[in-house]
Amino acid sequence: MIRLNALKRRVFSIQNSFLLYRDLSSRDSFARDECDFRLMNDDSSLRDTHSFENSDYYAPIYSDMIKNGNSVIFGYLPDNRCVFRACVQLKGSIYHDGCLVKELYDNEGYVHYIFCDPDYRGKGLLNKCLSYINYYFSHIKLYSIVKVNNVPSLRGFFKNGYTKCNRLRLINLVGFRKLIIKDTEK
Repeated sequence: MIRLNALKRRVFSIQNSFLLYRDLSSRDSFARDECDFRLMNDDSSLRDTHSFENSDYYAPIYSDMIKNGNSVIFGYLPDNRCVFRACVQLKGSIYHDGCLVKELYDNEGYVHYIFCDPDYRGKGLLNKCLSYINYYFSHIKLYSIVKVNNVPSLRGFFKNGYTKCNRLRLINLVGFRKLIIKDTEK
């Protein structure tokens, strides 16, 4: 049954997401507390996510992101256990499942690749990480893509000053993909 459902999703699926943005209008403060967010500058700590993801697979991806001028952020507990990661793309294009959404300008960034250790979800780490990102990248306009049905993530982004920019509808039909971008009502 599981294989049949996976096959159905490959043959036909529709995804609804929002493109969110945060303007440069305010500089947030960031208070360090029980989770310490750190900007990764080299390869030395990229395997710290081993407790919640396959670091052998992801560490080379993070390394390439850093080498390409993008930012990788890890969140650590007081016992130095990594429980959260996020990335900020600072140049290039925003893609959603292989479809072009937007080109990034010099004063723009794309918050993506967000993941939290499942044991620590619901503890406000997304809010704290977004607060860190908003503080550290206060000089640029930030974008992110969040699925419409991901209410906890949407709540966290809205709480941190993001608003809906566009509604993205991705239609997949036997390998053919079409992305429909619509403005959201203000």
